[in-house]
Amino acid sequence: MHRWGTRWQEGLLRRKNRGSLQEVAEAEWAHEAADLARHEQTVALRENIAALTEKTVALEALEMRLRYQATHDHLTGVLNKGAFETAVDELLKVQENVQGAQVVLLLFDLNDFKGTNDAHGHSAGDRVLAGLGEHFNTRYRRATDVTGLDSFSGRLGGDEFAAAVLLRPADPSVPLPEGQLPRDTSPQGVLQYAQASLFEFGEQMNIELPGHWHGATIGMAVSTWESPLTYQRLFDEADAAMYASKPGRQAAIPRARTPDLADIAIEAT
Repeated sequence: MHRWGTRWQEGLLRRKNRGSLQEVAEAEWAHEAADLARHEQTVALRENIAALTEKTVALEALEMRLRYQATHDHLTGVLNKGAFETAVDELLKVQENVQGAQVVLLLFDLNDFKGTNDAHGHSAGDRVLAGLGEHFNTRYRRATDVTGLDSFSGRLGGDEFAAAVLLRPADPSVPLPEGQLPRDTSPQGVLQYAQASLFEFGEQMNIELPGHWHGATIGMAVSTWESPLTYQRLFDEADAAMYASKPGRQAAIPRARTPDLADIAIEAT
């Protein structure tokens, strides 16, 4: 009897051990399955993150394109009329808070542009406008605050362009970007820079499109920290100076508000 009980206990132990091994195997399988599931979830999560990142980049690129299209002229690449006016208003706000700052507005009206279209076709005229826009984008560029200068250009409509330059005191030890206006430029210096720039463009046009370029008239007005102007007043003064000096009209008489500033119009060919 004692012997039989011992065998029964041994059998019971063996069955129990077999059950323990099965449980261990099932536990290991469950653990491996859980690891595999976590790995698959991790891979899926990474793929989702990559897809979302790609979509985000695409949406940001689309937003940048739409913003550019909303603020830039499609033919010339310069600011459109609304964006240019907004940008000038921002410069005028900066001028209010910077003693000695000046905002220079330049208006450009192409001479006999209708004649260019009539003689060579509108596609040729578009090439002139597009070339001028590209030229302006390289000559009037946005700059950081530390340079003391900020400039940009825009197309107001048809063959009318504009440029604005913020002149303000700056640290002379800070270097300016290559090709920028000199830091100590006066409003008259800005005007001379514009005239030389258009002359350079005219020489380029005479090589690429002979007979298509007939020069442009430039009108300038200045808003100073001491005598600030609104955008509309600044535009009206530059516009009046420009049209008074168009070919065939009486030359504009500079109207000085301060001893060293005057509204000036000049012919650039």
